[in-house]
Amino acid sequence: MSLTPRKQLFISNYLKTKNATKSARAAGYAESSCSVTGSRLLKDPSVAAALAAHAAKSEKSAANLAERVVAELKSVAFSNLQDCFDPETGKLLPINKMSREAAASLTAFESNKDFQKIKTGGKHSALELLAKICQLVKQEQETKQNVVIVVNPSPVRPDPALQAPLVPDWNPGEEPLLPGTTYE
Repeated sequence: MSLTPRKQLFISNYLKTKNATKSARAAGYAESSCSVTGSRLLKDPSVAAALAAHAAKSEKSAANLAERVVAELKSVAFSNLQDCFDPETGKLLPINKMSREAAASLTAFESNKDFQKIKTGGKHSALELLAKICQLVKQEQETKQNVVIVVNPSPVRPDPALQAPLVPDWNPGEEPLLPGTTYE
């Protein structure tokens, strides 16, 4: 099944709003039946396939982005400042002579005829974030609860004569106070 221009417009709007009724309205379907039409279009095989393809593409894109973020974090976390210097002369390498990983770990690079200055990224922060991503550290969660304590300013004291004793008056060797009960 092919997608009509109206269905394509519905899909485009649905991807933005995630609302079938609004998307049907934006695609030009009858105002009086937009709710039913939107629901029907979501069940249409060609529309459902197009939405599924977009979701798969978005998921793959998100996975690629996550991989890139982790790779950048690794380049900062595992960077070695020595990679920015010439091993023979000890002088700072020009940025175009540094490895991509070494250059990625820099947050600032300033150079003129008198001096060269670099600033590296937050190695500690990158290591900490990587450890969290890789679940190498256990994060404690703090739970907060509101507790309300109500104190009665003039408590009513029960009459002790009306209260039954918690332990019955009974001596060993006598018959139990309650029939069918044995006390040891």
